[in-house]
Amino acid sequence: MQAVVEFDLQGHLLKANDTFLHTFGYEEGEVLGRHHRMFCDPEYAASAEYQTFWAKLGRGDPTSGEFPRVTKSGKTIWLSGSYNPVYDAKGNVIKFIKFANDV
Repeated sequence: MQAVVEFDLQGHLLKANDTFLHTFGYEEGEVLGRHHRMFCDPEYAASAEYQTFWAKLGRGDPTSGEFPRVTKSGKTIWLSGSYNPVYDAKGNVIKFIKFANDV
């Protein structure tokens, strides 16, 4: 099954399906409202590259590839997936949805 997660424009988690939660080892209450950086290596999360990643998403640029992410237990896993902007009726980006598979 595919992991699906939704983030607001600032990168805070809005929703996550069971596959996502199981893959990372979290319960829903542990991640809702938390920032995406909790799933990243701290050095990467503090980098200019990470800031650019979110700036591109904020402009509505979808991003896909293979991404290293960190589980609750601290294990690094690789996800193949895409971050996709969601627009309102006026064409404004209102959130992002990530679809991913553990590779």
